[in-house]
Amino acid sequence: MEVLVSKVSQDHHGDHHQVHLGVPHPGHPEGHRQARHEVPRRDLHQALPHPLHPLRWVCRHHLEEPHQVPQRIHHRNPRKLPLLHYHFTLLEARELRRKGTPVDAKRFNANPYVKIAVGTNPLSALEKRSKTLKKSGIPVIFHEEIVSFDLTNPIELVTDGDIPIKIEISDENLLSDELLGEIQISAMRFFDGQPHREILPLSLPAVSGASCGELEIEVKLEEALTGILSIVLMEGRNLKSMELIGKQDPYCQLTVRKFSKRSKTVARGGRNPYFGEEELLFWFGDDFWTNQMELRVFDEDIGSDDLIGEAKFSVLHFMAHRGTQEHEIPLRNGSSPAGEVVMRIEFFPAGVLAVTCHAAKQLRSVDTIGRQDPYVKLTLDGRATKAIRKTKTDTDGGSEPEWGGEIFKFDVVDQYNLQVEVWDEDSVGNDDLIGAASLSLLPIFRYGYADDWLKLWIKDRFGNKDPAGMLHLEMSFEGPAGVAFPQHQVGMDRFTEKERRTKETAGKIPPASEQDDGQDAALAAKAHALMRPAKHVVENTSEFSEEELVGAFRFLDVDKNSFIGAAELRHLLICMGELITDAEVDEMIRLCDTDGDGQVSFDEFRRMAIHPDPGGPEFAMAAMAEAEPEIPVHNAEEKLTTEEKQQQLEIKQEKSKLMRRFVEDTRPSLEMLERVAKKFHQMQLDSLDFQDFCSLFEVEPTGEYRRLFALFTPDNQSDSGADLREILLVAVVFVGGVDRVQRVRFCFEVFDDDHNGFITEDELVNILRANYLATSDDQVRKKAQTILRQADDDGDGRVSLDEFHAISRKFPNLLFPPHDIGGNKNKQ
Repeated sequence: MEVLVSKVSQDHHGDHHQVHLGVPHPGHPEGHRQARHEVPRRDLHQALPHPLHPLRWVCRHHLEEPHQVPQRIHHRNPRKLPLLHYHFTLLEARELRRKGTPVDAKRFNANPYVKIAVGTNPLSALEKRSKTLKKSGIPVIFHEEIVSFDLTNPIELVTDGDIPIKIEISDENLLSDELLGEIQISAMRFFDGQPHREILPLSLPAVSGASCGELEIEVKLEEALTGILSIVLMEGRNLKSMELIGKQDPYCQLTVRKFSKRSKTVARGGRNPYFGEEELLFWFGDDFWTNQMELRVFDEDIGSDDLIGEAKFSVLHFMAHRGTQEHEIPLRNGSSPAGEVVMRIEFFPAGVLAVTCHAAKQLRSVDTIGRQDPYVKLTLDGRATKAIRKTKTDTDGGSEPEWGGEIFKFDVVDQYNLQVEVWDEDSVGNDDLIGAASLSLLPIFRYGYADDWLKLWIKDRFGNKDPAGMLHLEMSFEGPAGVAFPQHQVGMDRFTEKERRTKETAGKIPPASEQDDGQDAALAAKAHALMRPAKHVVENTSEFSEEELVGAFRFLDVDKNSFIGAAELRHLLICMGELITDAEVDEMIRLCDTDGDGQVSFDEFRRMAIHPDPGGPEFAMAAMAEAEPEIPVHNAEEKLTTEEKQQQLEIKQEKSKLMRRFVEDTRPSLEMLERVAKKFHQMQLDSLDFQDFCSLFEVEPTGEYRRLFALFTPDNQSDSGADLREILLVAVVFVGGVDRVQRVRFCFEVFDDDHNGFITEDELVNILRANYLATSDDQVRKKAQTILRQADDDGDGRVSLDEFHAISRKFPNLLFPPHDIGGNKNKQ
């Protein structure tokens, strides 16, 4: 059972025009003509040459077992083929002649048309024909007419492991049409998703082997994917004015089938409104892709709104291309141009989450008489869709029900939490909730498979959580290659298929080729730990067993690096519904972090969990007594007053906010920042002033940019004395598309002035000061020393590029902490 929810507004009706988005037809290559009577068939191994091609993943997922590409399509296979859209662009027909006409006949006159049939089963085959060209000679020019097919259920078209396509050219007559030529080809040859421009030899069935002309066409297959289409409205340009006096108030409405969403109205936006980069999300599943997206722009008025212009476009183009694309959509009002709307469009393809419900045990009883009848309800909620599944009811299942391994599949894009509920079905009255739990999907996205018992809870009348039983779930996840999940969640940990396992390989150790390249850092950390004196283990007298403590720590340690960082703690709290800020997360980490490395180890976690009062002064004193001796470091924070700490926090938040705006306004790339650093190095200046800042970044000296620059000066209010390297490192934090490896390399290029491949402790402090948006060196000094202890294998007090790469893989949150504004990063 599935419920798809999408917020819908009323739809407007009217005429539309078609907008084609995509690449033009390629030119006809020399020597492409082939004299052949039979087009060879290709199996899927040949049709999908690249292992990362999206169609290869879909065919593997829908047709056969994982990691196998079938050579034939099995008609009885219960799984689905990918949904497909075929374009047949008719170009021209040459050397046509009727049956019995001499080969050297000079004249030809007919009313030709092309008929295309996909599949041969008369009950399921799809058939379309082109327009008739009256009194045409040779060659027949079809003016690039397009005949297209939506294959919403391709398995019905399969015959003998193939999808045949039959193409006929006929002469339209008053009494009976005459067949001029035909050919049958395989649809599988076009499964690579590329346009194929081919010359097909035609023949007549009654004249075996005799050629009767040729047809030149272009065929392209487009795959229809399930997922989310993100449309960001940028601006309108030269819109038609609907007001005689004053400026109009435009807004956009986007509709696919019956689902419609509208943007906010831009009051007095006039002919060139800025829509504020408002994002509208649409879920595409089932056969929604067969409908075009309709764009209408209205002028909001009292009474009825006036239509400014409208357009239509296909979404299949965006499904085939990864990443954001910017398009200017031309509008028309009737037959007249009405301006254009600039959009940023991106499609996020879905992965497949499979959930198997096996059984439950120790369920609390909610029936006073007889045995309860439990069923499981699974809810997966996202920003564009909501899916609900229910198992069958185990009648009289009582406290130990079984559901026989019932399997449910969810399409997942941005969802990261699965709500699990067990209910007792009542024939009279409402069903009773037995227990519920919220399950994070991040470990499933990362490792691909899990099989475990989930603890269920129920709230009592005072709001406390009481145990309600356990539920046995088996879960697996598979997504397109190279796509990290969850998608479209800013600041959240995301995982590709790198570490995913199937049920068969879940318990195996990955081969050396699949292990993280940071194993050198792990070996160094292990050797460092062996040389340390053993710590005194505090006796566990708490209510938690050692196994429960280890299990809880592993659950919180999402990236499995044996430490809990700020990003992992933030994710957990957000999943629990807490509105948390960066400062609050940092304070939580600081309370447990005895060694000052910015993250919580298992020892620190255990000490906090088993202490009877971790909020009291005794816990802090015990932590100090157990901490390892460190090199004395002056910590200015210890002498700061509450007001000074608040001021530092406000400076950090303002710096983050203004730098984010600066990056959004200027849109610098990593290459551009590297050029700025090189240019400043050639200027041979020790520090930067505001005038040079504007010159290097090629921006106007506005008041906002002046304030941003001042925050990087020693007193946070000057027009000179800033360190450009710190500005560059903070800027790269907010530049999109920069991965960890690129940031590590950028740090070295900025701070390693002599290019000797090493950075010192002071340079590392400067790097961390920029990455943490700190206001002083003392705030990050202990973190720098922790990194040096972990990364400096040879003890020379320096970190090489390879050592820095290794430590960035092992402790990514320590080197590059995430940032948001006011803690609202995950609430879009």
